[in-house]
This record gives sequence, structure tokens and C-alpha cells, in this order.
Amino acid sequence: MPKFPLLLILLFLPIGTGGLLAQTIVRMQIQQNPPFSVVAPTLTITMPDEGIELGADVVVTGGSGNYSYLWLDAAGRTLGTEPMLLVTLPGTYTLRVSDECQCEHQVVFDITSSALSTIYDSEAFRFYPNPTHGEVWLRGGSGIRQIAAIDMHGRLRKVATCGEGQSLTRFDLSTLPAGSYLLQCRRPDGEMLVQTIEKL
Repeated sequence: MPKFPLLLILLFLPIGTGGLLAQTIVRMQIQQNPPFSVVAPTLTITMPDEGIELGADVVVTGGSGNYSYLWLDAAGRTLGTEPMLLVTLPGTYTLRVSDECQCEHQVVFDITSSALSTIYDSEAFRFYPNPTHGEVWLRGGSGIRQIAAIDMHGRLRKVATCGEGQSLTRFDLSTLPAGSYLLQCRRPDGEMLVQTIEKL
């Protein structure tokens, strides 16, 4: 519980015309916020294949309360304003936390790719057409059961999956805004296709 130091105010009041003074002591309590702290136990993380949600283990204490959150990528672009952020790409991510008094702390996460995943990029295993107005098709995608679309801020925008024993060969981007997206899918042998697609 925060401690409240006492502030003593001395008031000098003149009495009569003889120049005598009376002294009054007024006791007031001043609220002092506890120290503001933002702590993240793990700052260097190897990202699992399915991505990772940052911020789950961040502990925010003290300050004036009612915290606000701001996630930034390495280029300083805003990624989100919630306490947690789902990321699916390696990189550096910064979380800035501020309280009502505009006190601010930040923690920086360094996300590295999993050593178990091999990035695979080949003309024999690609999405087409590129650019596209909506649908894209996957060439050489035997065994693929999931395709994910990630925007250039690292946010997961769409995922398509199919059942065991089936393969995905088509992915529909028509509901997404125009722009560049990273499409990623994983082969049964663990290799991962990553390709940038331009949505018109």
C-alpha cells in the first residue's frame, strides 16, 4: 500500500493592530504513486513454427494505473495497442507502456526463427498469379494443409487449413485490402515456403 507523506503548511495570520501573529498548522496527505515498472522475463525468443504471442509474461506494476500499450516494429511502425501481440515473423519488437501521468517504460523483444524450419523458395513450389486480384494457386504444394497470410507489419491476416490426407492448392485473398502480403506454408518434411504476394 503506498505511503502518504504529510505536508505541513504554516499559516501566519495577523491579529489586531499590534502586529501579533497567530500560527496555524494544517496537515495534508499527498498521494505518491508507487514506482512504475515494466518487466519481461524473456527478451530473446526462438519463435515456434506457429508464431508466438508477445507480452503474455510482461509484468506491469506501479505508476498511476490505467496503462496504455504500444507495439512497434524495428522501423518504428505501430503494430498494435493491446497488451499482447501475435507475431509470425522474426525481428525486433518493442512494447512501450505508459500510465496516466505519461510515465513510460519499454521492453524490446528479439525474435529469432526456429532452427527446425528451413526456408524453401523454388520456382517448382510457388504461388501464382502474382500480383493477384484475389485467388492464388500453389504449384508443387502436395501435402500442404495450412497457408497463412501475414501483412508487412507482421500481423496474421488470414489462415486456411484442411483436414488430414488433403492438400491446399488454392488460397483466397479477395477479402484482404490491397497491398503486399507474405504467404507461408509448411511442407510435410518441415520445409517452409515463404513468398511475397502483391494483392491488387
